[in-house]
Amino acid sequence: MAIDIEKILIQRLELKGIQPSHILHFIRDIGNTLSDDPSINLYQINGHLHFIGWDDIHLDYNTFQLAQEYFNDVRGKGLQI
Repeated sequence: MAIDIEKILIQRLELKGIQPSHILHFIRDIGNTLSDDPSINLYQINGHLHFIGWDDIHLDYNTFQLAQEYFNDVRGKGLQI
């Protein structure tokens, strides 16, 4: 049974209070940030996300790890972020 990382990530973001209509934009911004700086840490990505307007959202460690794994999987399949 394969784990659907994208589904889990979306569920975690919904639990953090992100409106469903904004989740894909938020994931895109995470992906762009990780693409620009793959070695970014949790503190730095939260600061960057706040800087670009996601003031009410604070990634926790587990959600950050899920996002990193999701984008590693996306890149591994040759898909664009």
